[in-house]
Amino acid sequence: MQEFYEPSTSRGKLAIRQVKFTIIIAISLGIIAAAFQIVLDYQTTKKKFDTSVQQMLTIIEGPALVSAYSLDDLYAQETLSGLNAYPFVYKASISDDENLSLAEYTGLKTTGSTRWVSDAIFGEQIELVIPLKKIISQPSKPNIRKEVFVGNLKVTVDTYIEGNEFANRAGITLLSGLLKNAALALILLFVFHRFITKPLLHMQRNLKAIDPKDTASKRLDTIESHLHDELGELNSSINILLSSVEKHATERIESVKESERLQADVEMRKMREEFILKHQQRLQDANDKLENALTQLKDTQQQLVNREKFASLGELVAGVAHELNTPVGIGITASSHLSETNKRLKQRFESGEMTKSSLDEFLDNVESTTTLIERTLNDAAKLIDCFKQVSKDQASEVRREFCLSDYLSEVIRSLDPRFKGKSQLVHLSCDNSITLDSYPGIFSQIFGHLIDNAVEHGFPDSDTGDIFIDIQHEENKLILVCEDNGCGMNEKCIQKIFEPFYTTKRGEGGVGLGGTILYNLVTQSLEGEIICTPSNKGGLHFEITFDLDSSSVRLSKSNQSCANDS
Repeated sequence: MQEFYEPSTSRGKLAIRQVKFTIIIAISLGIIAAAFQIVLDYQTTKKKFDTSVQQMLTIIEGPALVSAYSLDDLYAQETLSGLNAYPFVYKASISDDENLSLAEYTGLKTTGSTRWVSDAIFGEQIELVIPLKKIISQPSKPNIRKEVFVGNLKVTVDTYIEGNEFANRAGITLLSGLLKNAALALILLFVFHRFITKPLLHMQRNLKAIDPKDTASKRLDTIESHLHDELGELNSSINILLSSVEKHATERIESVKESERLQADVEMRKMREEFILKHQQRLQDANDKLENALTQLKDTQQQLVNREKFASLGELVAGVAHELNTPVGIGITASSHLSETNKRLKQRFESGEMTKSSLDEFLDNVESTTTLIERTLNDAAKLIDCFKQVSKDQASEVRREFCLSDYLSEVIRSLDPRFKGKSQLVHLSCDNSITLDSYPGIFSQIFGHLIDNAVEHGFPDSDTGDIFIDIQHEENKLILVCEDNGCGMNEKCIQKIFEPFYTTKRGEGGVGLGGTILYNLVTQSLEGEIICTPSNKGGLHFEITFDLDSSSVRLSKSNQSCANDS
């Protein structure tokens, strides 16, 4: 007799789904309610902060107007000192109508773990500029009044104090909402388990205890507490079904013939064939997914290369901007000094106190100051010329002819701002006659990676060291060697240096993509080869080889000395 009942291998699926959905709904409702309350609190907090700032401005605007109109520095400073009562005021100043500062105030900028939350929601700082205008009556026409601009009141407020309180309240609101809804979920789960899940599990155990070969020997027990509800009806329906199954099973066994068994075998074969077809279709779908994943991986690698290119350009811009601050700052300071000296000489001239010695002193100051301004501006101009060429090549992969030695010198010079405060020296050895027809931007990225890697990983505990770049042209090969005398790496690490996401500085900011990007730039973008071995100088030895017969790197047809090109 064929068994018609097979006990389920899964246990508690309904209970698990019940727990899952109850918790999800409770948490979702808690989050929605807390979010609504947080939004209301945000609007109230923002309105309260705006009102406090407006009240502060209303109180201080009058005294600031008086001090600016009378040009009273002491009164202006006393006025700003009153801002101590407002902890959200970070900076404040009073200036006259010529924008000359009469008084300044600087408060404490508080910070904390929720600072980033406050800055994201309310903004880090808000600068308010209040024009100070005095209403003056004309002596000849007392009934006519006009506004006269006497100065500015500038106030910078810090939103962190209100933002921090809001963030704390929001956290408490969210946590309390979740806890309340979690408690409600536990109560609901207990009720569901007591009145629904537990009776169902009892029915399930009784069903499993029934012998399929002797269904008359067992029926489901009557559940007294659910006698007149849906579970009681389900219990009765199952008992009726068991009786029907017993009857029909007996009739079917008696009427089974050999032809039916053969038919069952045929149907089984069909099911197996269908299963094989479905399995083949699954394999085909899996292959398609793998091909799509490979395509996406290639696209991701290209995106990483592009991101690294623009990240390198951004670092270059930041470094050059930092370097320009020094000559530009000196020029501004010198020009301000020259302007002040000229103003003093003009005052002496107008008052009739100018002497020959003061004029000689003025002329000496003018000569020394203009010389200083001219020298600093020339330094800035040289730095900008170098930056313009390297940044242009890094931003666009345009093919052109370029002298390799001169171009690498410009790349090394443009990397100087990144190593401010360090003493690593880059030694370049390259024949001036090598002129290439290729992509200078990619060469810039390659050597930027090599030099950055040597400085960051080769000299982690030292500010001194040497980086050697040697470039040789042998027959139809261009060989580029970059090595350093730093700390180096062991053989096991060197074998993994080009693997994605492999880094020796895990947890210190390293993500392990520098070697992969360098490998792709050399092998994919320029169709070359790169190997890494220990250097006999103590560090790492990178050797890059390009076939000059390839389409990516070629010698220029007009290959000649770079000195002649210049």
